[in-house]
Amino acid sequence: MESRLFRVSCSIMLFLVLVNVVGALGDGRVLDVRKFGAVGDGKSDDSKAFQDAFANDCSYTGGRSVIMIEQQYCPSRGCYDNSQCQLRDINLTYQDPEGPAESYCSNVRGSASEEASTPPITHKYIQIPSDLPLVDVGEPHEDKNEDSAIDAGEMVVCCGRSKAGYLLRVQGEERVGSEGELTGFTIGKPVHREFHKLKERSGNPFLYYRKSVWGWVRMESRLLSVSCFIMLFLVLVNEVGALGGGRVLDVRKFGAVGDGKSDDSKAFQDAFANACSYTGGRSVILIPKLTFMVNSAEFQGPCKGPIEFRLQGTMKAPAGMVGQENWVAFRYMDRLAVTGGGTFDGFGESAWPYNDCIKNTKCSRLPISFRLHFVNNSVIRGIRSLNSKNFHMNIFMSNNIELSGITITAPAESPNTDGIHIGNSEDIRILNSNIATGDDCISLGPGNRNILINSVKCGPGHGISIGSLGKYEGETDVSGITVRRCMLTGTDNGLRVKTWASDIELKVYNITYDDVVMNDVYNPILIEQQYCPSGGCDNSKASSVQIQDVRFNNVRGTSKSQLAVKLQCSSKYPCSNVNLTNINLTYKGPEGPGEASCSNVRGSASGIEKPKACL
Repeated sequence: MESRLFRVSCSIMLFLVLVNVVGALGDGRVLDVRKFGAVGDGKSDDSKAFQDAFANDCSYTGGRSVIMIEQQYCPSRGCYDNSQCQLRDINLTYQDPEGPAESYCSNVRGSASEEASTPPITHKYIQIPSDLPLVDVGEPHEDKNEDSAIDAGEMVVCCGRSKAGYLLRVQGEERVGSEGELTGFTIGKPVHREFHKLKERSGNPFLYYRKSVWGWVRMESRLLSVSCFIMLFLVLVNEVGALGGGRVLDVRKFGAVGDGKSDDSKAFQDAFANACSYTGGRSVILIPKLTFMVNSAEFQGPCKGPIEFRLQGTMKAPAGMVGQENWVAFRYMDRLAVTGGGTFDGFGESAWPYNDCIKNTKCSRLPISFRLHFVNNSVIRGIRSLNSKNFHMNIFMSNNIELSGITITAPAESPNTDGIHIGNSEDIRILNSNIATGDDCISLGPGNRNILINSVKCGPGHGISIGSLGKYEGETDVSGITVRRCMLTGTDNGLRVKTWASDIELKVYNITYDDVVMNDVYNPILIEQQYCPSGGCDNSKASSVQIQDVRFNNVRGTSKSQLAVKLQCSSKYPCSNVNLTNINLTYKGPEGPGEASCSNVRGSASGIEKPKACL
């Protein structure tokens, strides 16, 4: 792993690791299990080495000892193998008047087995996928605790090709597991911490996550501390421009004024052209804390190196812009980062009166505020989109993009101001964001695969939608969609799949909605395969979109409509394997309790059924 500005030797990082682990426990000597014969290849039986290390530890009278198990140690090669931290039949007994040894685990997924006579630690194959969203990166011991992420902590990523080491800060949210992720632990509630995909799945475990600036992955008992450090080949450290270093290009040096009136479009284009052609590494285009009026900004690659577009101030669109397709667009980019906490102000109030597209098929085109077309391996973090004239964000034909900490705002009555629309893209993650619009908070068009929507607040708006689908020839399947830990408030729809009644055939499959809260939402759960927003459709036709393998788990809250669950599927291709688990939606209207309606759907219901399931 290599960066031009941060090169930290692996040995130094390992030393810092040891210092930190011991520091967390008080002073003590360190017993590396490798010195007792452990191999650590995930195949050899290292049980005897563990027992010998513990015997040495247990007989030591000079103070505290730390038994250290290092994950993927690689002093002379790159860390490419996704080894698991495997503890096989570790059977440790502690003789003490206070009682037997104990084990303590928190934020763990996995399983454990215990022998009746020796309860401390007998874990087998503890494995937790670690999908890490990157929050920040810095030099060793650099305190970056100013980030507002919930429960931020730092971890070490070490030993890449150049033996460089980095400290990463990751973020996540705790919740009580609903599927019994933990079993057999002496202490600890079934709590886990989920991290989402950064670039590559490391397959490394989380045994314990201590919430502090220096939070290390470890499992702790009275006499044993196991540290399994995540060693992964982190491509994005060198790929994404938001990660330290880089020359800075202030748009004012290219002629931008920043008075909110002068047209600064050319200055932005010139700054981008300079950055895009730079072959010496990463460039940062800096938009300082001023208001820059930009008529249009078309940033097109491919570029010679990674670029960070650091928006600290405000980019403001001009009035009108009728007939224009885009306002700010990035095309054919790789390793792009858009950061800075600033605002894209679309000035939509100047154009909304011209938007009559719901009634007029020949309506005038209005620009989308922010486009990503053919953009890969990129991060959009901590920015705000305000009052777009049309869609706020559109992602098309892109791959491996993470959007986190995004705020999107437009009035509930603003037309077609969808928050984020995604089409024909793969591995897109929308995390920890707030979206309030006049249309869908998030809409997923055809051709999408592996989309994660996690910890998003939606409302007002039209909810989180898959579709509409089946309107145009050439549409392709949608699969691998996950909506998790979201909250919808006052929206016209909740979780919706919408398809046209047409002869266009495609599939929608492997869809998961989990842990979603509804606050006064119309149509909280809706599959609608006769979608026809403006009327005039041929209702005799059936949709040719086939929906299958859809899971609604732990959806709860209040419904604004008596019909809280509506599954209206195609008579031509009925929905199959639709599962509802623990649906708890309350309707308090005068008509009576909430209801569910199903047509042409096959599936099952379990757990809480409120309203009574129709499956």
